[in-house]
Amino acid sequence: MQLDEFDELAQNACLEDNFFAALRSLAMGYEMAYLIASRRPLHELEKARPEASTLCGICQPFQVRPFTEEESQRLVEDYLQGAGVEFPRTVVNRILHLGRNRPNLVQLAGYCAFEVWRENEGKLCQESNSGIERRFSQAVEHRQGRI
Repeated sequence: MQLDEFDELAQNACLEDNFFAALRSLAMGYEMAYLIASRRPLHELEKARPEASTLCGICQPFQVRPFTEEESQRLVEDYLQGAGVEFPRTVVNRILHLGRNRPNLVQLAGYCAFEVWRENEGKLCQESNSGIERRFSQAVEHRQGRI
């Protein structure tokens, strides 16, 4: 199970100790593993949110390496195939260019492309690239502002 942006999740005041206890229970009872994505080291999160500390204790951080070009391509193609959608080659190339083989950026660029596709009622063309780039830049800027 993936817990993306765990630093924000751990600092959410609405989530009480029983939420983290339930996550620990699932991990122990069903041999479930959590993939935690966080911009901050887990030991800092333990200090900021003691309720999350025992959950952090059963997790091990690891660095995600950049994708190869083939892995980036496969990720985009798999998402498109899974959604039953076909994007023009120029749009796929734009997603790959924006993603720069970084897993989080490839996914973010793909998400932005899907949003533009949805807003255009299932249509994308060469001109859609500027809308995708604009949306991607705004999303990256927003995320950097939260670090």
